[in-house]
Amino acid sequence: MWKLASKMVKNFEAITKEYGGIECRNIARVDWKDPGQVKDFYKDPNSRRQECFKVIEATVTSLEELLEELNKYEEAHK
Repeated sequence: MWKLASKMVKNFEAITKEYGGIECRNIARVDWKDPGQVKDFYKDPNSRRQECFKVIEATVTSLEELLEELNKYEEAHK
């Protein structure tokens, strides 16, 4: 399980590399202390929130692939 968790972390780092880091602040680039920026983030359909959705989608895909890999491994070793 640790090996898969490590792979997931590495995959997430690769997914978020273009944003400069794995943290929300790197991806969203919102000053969460600024009510105007927060409002825009949630209300504006063209906000950086779309980037968060892209990261979530890529992360889900990566996790699905890892789980498929685990499933194949377990099937082969029954």
